[in-house]
Amino acid sequence: MLEKLFLNASVNLVGYVIIGALNLILTGLIIRAWGLDGYAVFILIRLLTPIGYFNILDFGMFESTVRNIAKYRSSTKEVNQVFPLSLLYIICVGALTSLLMLFLGGHLLGFLGLNDTLKLDQQPTFSWVVFLVIIQIPLFIMVFFESVIKGYEKFLFLRLVDLLVVSSCLVLLVFWSSHDVQLFHFIYFYYTVLGLKLIALLILIGQTDIGFSRFGIPSIPVRHDVFKHSSTMGVGKMISTSIENIPLVVLSGFANLELAGAYDAIMRIPRFIKANMGNVNSVIIPYAAALNKIDFDRSKAGLVVLTTKYQSMLFTPLLMLGLVFSEQILVIWMGQEYIAYSLSMKLCFVVPLMILCIGASSSVSISDQKIIKALNYINIARLLAYVMLAFILFEKFPLEAFIFANIISYGFTGILVLRLFRHHFGVLIRELTKPVLLSVSISAIILAFGLEIFIWAGDTDPLFALIAAAGSLAATCFALYSQLLSRSEKQKFVTFVRNNISSAR
Repeated sequence: MLEKLFLNASVNLVGYVIIGALNLILTGLIIRAWGLDGYAVFILIRLLTPIGYFNILDFGMFESTVRNIAKYRSSTKEVNQVFPLSLLYIICVGALTSLLMLFLGGHLLGFLGLNDTLKLDQQPTFSWVVFLVIIQIPLFIMVFFESVIKGYEKFLFLRLVDLLVVSSCLVLLVFWSSHDVQLFHFIYFYYTVLGLKLIALLILIGQTDIGFSRFGIPSIPVRHDVFKHSSTMGVGKMISTSIENIPLVVLSGFANLELAGAYDAIMRIPRFIKANMGNVNSVIIPYAAALNKIDFDRSKAGLVVLTTKYQSMLFTPLLMLGLVFSEQILVIWMGQEYIAYSLSMKLCFVVPLMILCIGASSSVSISDQKIIKALNYINIARLLAYVMLAFILFEKFPLEAFIFANIISYGFTGILVLRLFRHHFGVLIRELTKPVLLSVSISAIILAFGLEIFIWAGDTDPLFALIAAAGSLAATCFALYSQLLSRSEKQKFVTFVRNNISSAR
């Protein structure tokens, strides 16, 4: 069972690394083509859909679906009760969102400052509103189908479909650049490709034991379980999604599009690494949900400790690389003119480092209603602290206000979360923080030394910067592997990798 968990996590991680790297290239191309203003327009249009801020309107059903499908998939009867119930709920939410956009869409576009950039004064404003209205329900269904596929642990297929989406967008920008592609053309193309993704997901669901002819009316216990878990998940999701997207809304509405685009751009790489941490943890969710009560109680502490240790070894070097080499990354990625944002970008890597201490514990906790409720109370306190700090700092530091507020609020509530996990899992706080602190210390020393060598050489060639960063990263990974793993753990790891390579052949 643990081998399957590790294999799924590896497939999920490798797929997301490839797709995330291509998305970062896509972000750089968009900024170079249309500037930070144009990039902000693309992000804000996306924000007004269920793949953006409107994702909170499902009130936790997307995340809950992963757990529900994994829990009930062993029974054809029960899974065919859960699926139509959740799908009907999502369709209703999508329809209500479409009505919301129909009546308020014009005001939202105006508040976010999109009118001038999209030149809505030269074409009917209603046309863009209608576009947003039309795509709501299909996108809600697409995200729901993606959650169902995750519940069946078909992660490889999901990564291949996502690869198709981002590759198509890159082809448009790279090979069609001579045809003077406009921003609104790119937006239309992007959502057309997402429509193809929806069709692909529908085909895969047709290969499972979910079928229209098997649909049944869910029993009262199933209905109660689905909606109770969804509502509990929804509170935490609403808080975390709001913290992630409120800065874009405030900066575009009360400052300007350039600052909104700059904030999302400098958050893109740390958010990418954080998303990969979450995607590895998401593999734990169906695994933990499928465990029976006795197995779960016996294995959860070891699962949390090992996952935290391995994730700290894997992700800390990447986070520290971004923190140390942020200036060089911005020059290569976006261009020399955006180097002024390098200091702000460094600060964006602090919170993902904190999350390493509690990420695995949070994922395992999803199977337990009581601890989710406790986490929701802590997250509410975090949201209140975040909003208050951001409000105080916004007038003097418009861009950095949200970054500082996020660091301070997360640091404060992170202590409470660690104490909660100590009580729930019986894991000492130092067992969760020690591997992260050791990884940070070792990574900081080696990467800072690599940066000093790069600066001492005085070579401004981007290729040399990449070589220096890659060499420092490789040295860091080797040092962490040597220092943090015991001899028996190394032997088990090598044996497991060899066995999987042999079976693949």
